[in-house]
Amino acid sequence: MDVEVTVPEDYMGDIMGDLNSRRGRIQGMEPSNGMQMIRAQVPMAEMFRYAIDLRSMTQGRGFFLMKFARYEEVPFQTAEKIIEAAKEEKKRIEVVTPENIGTYNVMLQAFKPKTENRRGG
Repeated sequence: MDVEVTVPEDYMGDIMGDLNSRRGRIQGMEPSNGMQMIRAQVPMAEMFRYAIDLRSMTQGRGFFLMKFARYEEVPFQTAEKIIEAAKEEKKRIEVVTPENIGTYNVMLQAFKPKTENRRGG
């Protein structure tokens, strides 16, 4: 994601450190009336709580804009975590087998809509 963060100059160090900790790459900075605008590229997965965190770090005086830039390959360690979580989720999904089909038939009957005879009979 392309991110533009505007903060008071007093908070520059904290914001730069935070963006780096989120795997962000700083592209540049521009001063403007006692504020600094930081341009960076940060993975979207790292930006989910950023509004709350930025407000906390700047005492409510910072704001940011975010725009999709491109897709990028996930780092190997992060990919391993995602794959492991998907495998765990797959293990939790119950498969219908001949041994447990009776249970599912009972459950399906409970949700089956009742049909009325429409011929008036």
